[in-house]
Amino acid sequence: MDPIPILLRTALFGGLPADQLDPLLPAIRSRSYARGSYLFHEGDAGTTFYVINTGQVKIARLGRQGEEAVFAILLPGDTFGELALFEDNATRTADAQAMDLTECLTLERQAFVTFIDRHPELTRHVIRLLSGYIRGMDESFSEAAFLDIPGRVAKKLLELSETHGKPAAVGNPEGDAPVEAVDVGEAARGGHARPARVDPDDLTTRSA
Repeated sequence: MDPIPILLRTALFGGLPADQLDPLLPAIRSRSYARGSYLFHEGDAGTTFYVINTGQVKIARLGRQGEEAVFAILLPGDTFGELALFEDNATRTADAQAMDLTECLTLERQAFVTFIDRHPELTRHVIRLLSGYIRGMDESFSEAAFLDIPGRVAKKLLELSETHGKPAAVGNPEGDAPVEAVDVGEAARGGHARPARVDPDDLTTRSA
């Protein structure tokens, strides 16, 4: 599997010439996670950027009474952990759990920092990316403040249909259903389901 086309579909690396990413190849790893296993837990050291190739990942946190708040349900093509690439001594602020057999590409912080040091022209691209995260957080806060749970669920279903929906095949009127209804409901209660690439480990945040 060539990881470069997968990286080019992400917000962090999209729009860059493919040959500029070649120096990252030795540092990219493919990792598989069984259904129900954890990629990391809240409080773990955060030094890794993830790109989901197949499967689903839930970003969530347990409350003081043991209740679970689901912040994001991430699908193939989604990323998390971007800000861990920029922050020294970062720690995870939520759990990441595979909801299916999941394969991710991973990139460690040190390899990325070396890459940026050698390509300072990419700094402006990174600033645009971080600005997008901040806008996404603002939208999530507004959603939590002004939408009730049914409204949030409707909004998440619309987002999922726009980003991951596929036309129904003949004989399959329901089409593809990659996310279970209970997962969407949990994410809506948690505040933001499939974010515009914003999760609690970035911007403090989606830096998972």
